[in-house]
Amino acid sequence: MPSFDESFANTIVYLDFDNTVSDFDILDAVISRFATGTEWEKAEKQWENGEIGARDCLDIQMRSLRVSPEELSHFLKTVGLDPAFAKILTWLRANKIEHAILSDNFSHIIAEVLANNHITDVPIYANTMRFQENRIEPSFPFYDDSCPRCAHCKKVHLNERSDAHIIYVGDGRSDICPALIADRVYAKSFLLTHLTSLGMSPIPFLNLSDVLNDLHLFYVAPVSLAS
Repeated sequence: MPSFDESFANTIVYLDFDNTVSDFDILDAVISRFATGTEWEKAEKQWENGEIGARDCLDIQMRSLRVSPEELSHFLKTVGLDPAFAKILTWLRANKIEHAILSDNFSHIIAEVLANNHITDVPIYANTMRFQENRIEPSFPFYDDSCPRCAHCKKVHLNERSDAHIIYVGDGRSDICPALIADRVYAKSFLLTHLTSLGMSPIPFLNLSDVLNDLHLFYVAPVSLAS
């Protein structure tokens, strides 16, 4: 078993948001709740069939929303997070382990959900949006046209930290690229099935308690789970 110094020196933990930090896919819930017309559903089917990439799909879907900032905030107050997320953050911070959220969701939504759950100061890398009255204009600052599968190319952030020991936690299609290059991967749902089909051996998890327990067992760290 590696020592603390060997384990955590220059380590960073990246976590997906929807279905990983959150209890469900929040962005899907926002879209299905506030989208108008049928174009958003057509875009979803085209994306599922591989006819369009995630950026084009999300651009269509977000522009179909009709929701004011106040209405969206009211909806987001009902959203919960994995109960272990706050605990894993405490453990990571106490052990001085760098961490961030990487998401194909939107930073406005993520930040508001975190704040509603009394969580602050977590770096967020995600798509962005701005309100135009009750309409939303999305933008995709981390899109990479060489990787059209995702609206937010998460592997860009991992490549920028190629000197670090990278731990990745995720569940979906947008997590494939970063999972392929991370040093240690925790996976569930689609991501777990996909990586296993490629002959990889990600560490399966059901919730973040599983991730935290495994990290604590694998790495010798000075701060216990009870701290």
